[in-house]
Amino acid sequence: MKMIIKRSVILILMILLCFSSSVSAGMVRFTVPLMEEIFFPLPEPAVDYGKDASFGVMVYHDGCTFQWYSEEGALVDGKDVIGSTTDTLTLMAVECSDNGKRFRCEVTDGDMVASTEWMVLTVNHVFDCEDQNEKTLIKKATCKEKGACYYSCACGELADRIFFIDTVDHHGGIATCKARAICEDCGESYGDLSSHMFGDWQYSDEFHWKQCLVCREKHGEAKHVPDGDVDCMESQYCKICLGVITPPLGHIFTVYHSNNDATCLLDGTETAVCDHCEVTHTRRDVGSALGHCFTHYVYQNDSTCFSDGTEIALCERCGITDTRTKENSKTPHSYMMRSDKTKHWLECVSCKTTKEYEDHKGGVATCIEKAHCEICGKEYGKTVSHVFDQKIAEDVYRFAKADCMGSALYYYSCVCGMKGEEFFAYGDPLPHKYDGFGFDENVHYSLCSVCGKRHTDTAEEHIWVLSDESSIDKEIFECMCGAKKYHYMLPFHDVDENDWFYDDVIYVYHHGLLRGMKDDTFGPDTVTSRAMIVTILYRLEGEPQIGADNFDDVSATDWYGSAVLWAAEIGVVNGYGNGLFGPDDDVTREQIASILYRYAQYKKYNVSVSADLKSFPDQDTVSVWAEDSLCWAVGEGLINGVFENGTVFLNPQDNALRCQIAAILHRFQLLNDE
Repeated sequence: MKMIIKRSVILILMILLCFSSSVSAGMVRFTVPLMEEIFFPLPEPAVDYGKDASFGVMVYHDGCTFQWYSEEGALVDGKDVIGSTTDTLTLMAVECSDNGKRFRCEVTDGDMVASTEWMVLTVNHVFDCEDQNEKTLIKKATCKEKGACYYSCACGELADRIFFIDTVDHHGGIATCKARAICEDCGESYGDLSSHMFGDWQYSDEFHWKQCLVCREKHGEAKHVPDGDVDCMESQYCKICLGVITPPLGHIFTVYHSNNDATCLLDGTETAVCDHCEVTHTRRDVGSALGHCFTHYVYQNDSTCFSDGTEIALCERCGITDTRTKENSKTPHSYMMRSDKTKHWLECVSCKTTKEYEDHKGGVATCIEKAHCEICGKEYGKTVSHVFDQKIAEDVYRFAKADCMGSALYYYSCVCGMKGEEFFAYGDPLPHKYDGFGFDENVHYSLCSVCGKRHTDTAEEHIWVLSDESSIDKEIFECMCGAKKYHYMLPFHDVDENDWFYDDVIYVYHHGLLRGMKDDTFGPDTVTSRAMIVTILYRLEGEPQIGADNFDDVSATDWYGSAVLWAAEIGVVNGYGNGLFGPDDDVTREQIASILYRYAQYKKYNVSVSADLKSFPDQDTVSVWAEDSLCWAVGEGLINGVFENGTVFLNPQDNALRCQIAAILHRFQLLNDE
């Protein structure tokens, strides 16, 4: 649909049209007082499909702008038309799909705008199409009856009226020379018979004819018309049907003559002439081959130990060669030594025949090389173990250099160069290097800086001088060589330098292990309580922190309480049982041995030494629980026994005196200081 807006400047003409009671076909006009309501609208146009439709508007004065709209939006931009009071919208060639579309016009005069109401377009169908398709067809025309279809509009809409279609001709089927064609629709015969369909000529010995392929009827049967005479090669044919009247007679060959062309391997040929037409025929002369002629054979010197040699001759006619075996021409075997890991044998290099198998033998195996067979030279067997008997004094084998303590040491080695684990000495020791200095309690001397050996010829006695570091209870003497000796002073009147326990008391007193009974009294022959011996060990350990109470008769507030609780906590003492320790009980010799034994175990000292107590006549008085500890104490020399009337007794049940405890503690400390 095309839309055209026409503006007229003929004011008078449009005014007349406005007041006319009739409207041109397909056009409606409205008079619009500007900015007032539209009055007396004329009927809306109804237009047939394909025709043009027009809408018009008129105002009372010119100088206005007209803008037409459809429901989709503006159709044409508005324009000022000077001197025009009308405007027209023309829709070109409307279609049925345009039916019901609405349009309006908007008129603008300066700031004032007025609009028409919506104007509806009505498009009428035009049912003038006689299209025949699936939609319009009511009944298909046949050869007996007419058909019928609906009239339709170009848009596809069907009318209520119909038109008829003429009958059609018979069709389908195939006519033959015997029957007419059969119509596919009605099944009746129609048309004429067709002509016969003849194939190629057919013939017999005397006649020829053609036959219809449909009805099998013969046509034109007649005798053959010969074309020429028959001979050895050519047949006699009919001029009309070209059929064979008489086949060829064939050649007759009766006498053949040899062509003397036979060879050593191939038969020759023979030729004959036909008795009728002088044509020749050549064929194979079977059995006429001459065969080879070999007269002089030459030996090829190719015999082996397992096969005869050959000899060759040339055919005197064709030159071909013939090879044959020369009987009894074998050569002797050629043997070569072969071997594997365990045996050797002789093997012919040509035929591989073997003989004389035997095991390898001879040769000497080493740690790096197997033995070699003295017959074939093959390596066999196993290597032997290393023998470290080589004395090679080279740096690679040296274990230690020579010094003043001994000669240089070298590893024994094997012939393969591997070092052994044992050594041999080589060369002389080096002289001592007396460039060091040393001393003992009595003398000072030169020392070898390598081995520490004293040079006895240089020994000199110390010259002691009292040191300024001496105190009231300890005198210190010094020698110019740096040696020192100490003389401890004891405040006790009951300990004399000649007592066997003098040095022991000095040690325990000055190390804080045992104090005096009074300031001037040690009490060497006084017994010692269980609490006191545990307190000594507690002081030796540095008085560590303690745990909870373990005994009913010991309190942490007692002077010995912390020591007993500590000893019980680490397992040095166990008590008597029933929660009692007996702190004030005198300690026996076997009890102090057991306490020191368990203390040594706690300190992880070596307690593997054990002595046999059978040398003591009273060994059967030892308590069972104290046997291991006393064996250890005696073995380490902590307890030596008591000499009485020429006999040494162990006295395990006797109470331990303070002098004995001082000696045992001194020995225990010296033992573990080592």
